[in-house]
Amino acid sequence: MVNTTGASSKSESDARAEEEGEEEEEEESDVDSDIEDMECIVCNSKEHAKSMLLCDGCDDGVHMSCLDPPLHGVPEGDWYCAGVIY
Repeated sequence: MVNTTGASSKSESDARAEEEGEEEEEEESDVDSDIEDMECIVCNSKEHAKSMLLCDGCDDGVHMSCLDPPLHGVPEGDWYCAGVIY
């Protein structure tokens, strides 16, 4: 006698894990495209998206180099732009 129940549920769980992985990739892709379309509120440029900080209060984007003083790395924790702080 062959037990196919275990094999069936294993492949079902594999399929679910694969679907969840695809959903996560789609979400990351959506976030990346949102950042690519983001305009810096200081210089109005959409270039250099990888150096853009997004405000945790209002979702505006600012290049780290456009801040005064400029930041040379992504700060740990939440970051708020001057518009939210003042």
